[in-house]
Amino acid sequence: VRETPYMISDNIGIQEYYRDNFGKDSYFLPYGADPVINFDETHLTPYSIQPRSYLMLVARLEPENNIETILDGYVASDSQLPFLVVGNHKTKYGMYLQEKYRDQRIRFVGGIYQKPVLDSIRHFSAAYFHGHSVGGTYPSLLEAMACACFIIGHDNPFNRKVLYDAALSFKDPVQVTKLVNQLTLLREKHETDFISAHRERIRTEYNWDRVVTQHEDLFRELLAKQ
Repeated sequence: VRETPYMISDNIGIQEYYRDNFGKDSYFLPYGADPVINFDETHLTPYSIQPRSYLMLVARLEPENNIETILDGYVASDSQLPFLVVGNHKTKYGMYLQEKYRDQRIRFVGGIYQKPVLDSIRHFSAAYFHGHSVGGTYPSLLEAMACACFIIGHDNPFNRKVLYDAALSFKDPVQVTKLVNQLTLLREKHETDFISAHRERIRTEYNWDRVVTQHEDLFRELLAKQ
């Protein structure tokens, strides 16, 4: 029996990329996330931070996640809020970042692997930066949306297909600096609408029950073609 390959895209932007650049159709199957309801401020205590009084990012410390773009912009800003960099920093690139950013406001805290702790730290941040840019739907972005974060995302087609217009965006350090300097006003203007939109998308489009059903339906459809 000759096997027929089927392409899967986890992001509409990836699906469009395959179609536009290679003339190949693919099936769209996203990741999912569970809405988070309960948050605990006591999880902030070990990190010496207060609610809405710090900025953060969660990522593998790799160049394609635009960590330098974010931190360069932050360092040039007037903000005195601490910036938490969550991710394994004991790698070659992680050591480079720690050497480059000796600003006392920037804290490399390592990975946080207890989900209730990480969810609470996400939720209580003043802004959550998402710099991923290589392509796809990132589970960390969906989890931030599910935690009702105020998101500032790297401006690329893949993030736009997930966030739509419910986030601030940046492409370079200058834009990051401007956003950080205006953060209080931007939060007052957009926070309620952005977070409401995130919760609705998690509930309707990235709900795990819906995503699992989509996978099952596709597998049945493909098996029927064999």
